[in-house]
Amino acid sequence: MLPEHPMSITAYEQFMIELVNRARLDPAGEAELLGIELNSGLSARRISPQSYQPLAVNDRLGAAADTHSRWMLQTETVGHRGAGGSNAGDRIGATGYDLSGDATWSENVAFRASSGRLDRIEAILRQHGSLFDSSLHRLNMFKSEVAEIGVGQAVGNFAGYNASLITQNFAYSGRTHFLTGVAYADRNGDDFYSVGEGRGGVSFTMQGGRTTSAAAGGYALETAANGLQKVIAWYGNRKVVVDVRFRGENVKLDIVGGREIEVSASARLVRGVAHAELLGVQNTNLTGNRQGNRLEGNDGKNMLFGRGGNDRLDGGEGNDTLMGGTGNDRLTGGVGRDKLVGHGGRDLVDYSDSSGGVIVDLARGHGRGGDAQGDRLLSIEDVLGSGYADRLVGNGRGNRLFGGEGDDTLDGGRGADRLVGQGGDDLFIGGQGADWMVGGGGFDRVSYAASPYAVRVDLASRGPQWGGQAAGDRLAGIEAVTGSQHSDVLAGDAQANALAGLAGNDRIDGRAGDDTIDGGAGDDLMTGGAGADVFVFLPGSGSDRITDFDPAVDRLQIAAAALPAGDLSGIASLGDGGEVVLTLAPGAQIVLHGQTDINQVLAAIDIL
Repeated sequence: MLPEHPMSITAYEQFMIELVNRARLDPAGEAELLGIELNSGLSARRISPQSYQPLAVNDRLGAAADTHSRWMLQTETVGHRGAGGSNAGDRIGATGYDLSGDATWSENVAFRASSGRLDRIEAILRQHGSLFDSSLHRLNMFKSEVAEIGVGQAVGNFAGYNASLITQNFAYSGRTHFLTGVAYADRNGDDFYSVGEGRGGVSFTMQGGRTTSAAAGGYALETAANGLQKVIAWYGNRKVVVDVRFRGENVKLDIVGGREIEVSASARLVRGVAHAELLGVQNTNLTGNRQGNRLEGNDGKNMLFGRGGNDRLDGGEGNDTLMGGTGNDRLTGGVGRDKLVGHGGRDLVDYSDSSGGVIVDLARGHGRGGDAQGDRLLSIEDVLGSGYADRLVGNGRGNRLFGGEGDDTLDGGRGADRLVGQGGDDLFIGGQGADWMVGGGGFDRVSYAASPYAVRVDLASRGPQWGGQAAGDRLAGIEAVTGSQHSDVLAGDAQANALAGLAGNDRIDGRAGDDTIDGGAGDDLMTGGAGADVFVFLPGSGSDRITDFDPAVDRLQIAAAALPAGDLSGIASLGDGGEVVLTLAPGAQIVLHGQTDINQVLAAIDIL
């Protein structure tokens, strides 16, 4: 183990190092972000889309880079030849950096100038983009054999312009690997280091070695260790303990606000931290502790294990395995064929960020569509759907199904479930058990079509419903009801309702509001109530009665196939009690109590 590594680097130079390491950990992602083809100007796959090891900041490389940037500014020269005709190797060697044996080095330089005020941050971003855009400089940035980096920025007058000159030195000395990274407070919430956010004085200890972050937040600790290693960091008075797995190359471990880590290798949280995020695109894993953890994967194949506490696990892209542990956990698989395991507690799978509608069947343990495609689900109780049209099915464990936006179908199955439609026109199927069904926005329907017995449903009641699969159910924000195949009693509320009886001799009362009532098969008794109501009759309707039809405001909608001649000819007559009777095919009829004017009734009929 070498002694503590010294650091003297500005926040702007640290920012450039973070940009380089972001690119190395996710080459394709950086190329997409910058709008540049990863292998533009190069042979196919010359630069791999897989992660390259992050680079450890080295003060000697930084000194060589700083010397050259200052020389270029002073001499108004841009190039790799420096003072006295030196090249980068000469300048690096002059600092005492070991270039013996199989050591290697390379260098990038970039220039940015403005006739007005120079924004140093904007200049660095533009210089990073220009280096990435150059195929040769891009190759230097992604060399797999280098392990360390030094950056020097010089700013000032260059031929009458305000200029920024950047030198990047990359090298490998043939020695061991590094724990490296940055300590920072993410004040702007962009999940990335920004100038002014660095935290100096954060100590890092591992395998008897120790270092402290520079004022800009960067650090590097050399190690020969491999396997799982305990890292202890002191961020102010907060002690952070993390086990990090080394595999013969550098590991980037960032401490964010003293409460979060970002790491490029597999890691296990021990104490002092509850939030962890995997960097890059490699296949790495995260294990939580007894706290309520938030674990975030990367675009690789990750395994996230929450252990104790109420955890939030987010796999990101890739085919991930998420295991919640003993608490009440929230699992978000993201894109990819994921395995989501709740274990103990009450666990929820979250598809709210899905790019399309999902079908999630907890009873069968699988998902389809959108981010659910190919997912396997075990020991899950609750589901949050997407912003599209979803179908969510429970598993008999007293599920909570949340539809989100979109026209969703929520099927509780067995058990006492809570189904919440949220936005959209949703369909609720409570199934067996005393269920809560909450419609939310949209025009929502509850269906008891599969009930083995008749149901009694009153939408105006906030108490339990009765009969069949409706027994014990509570409804809120529901506008429509589909009854069973038996003789049901259905009642609306003061809103515009749609009530459908299906088979059986049903009693349906729309109450106030402009209702749509369809008795279905069987001999039904229907009351529209106040409002302009529509009564629907399709083929197969029985001998139905309407108690309060008003041809001035109400309408009859009759399918042409339900009419003997396909039109209204000869269907109307007066009954013995003075009511209007409409005879349908084959032999079905509609009795309109209180009506005596056949012409008014016929004028209130729409043929479907």
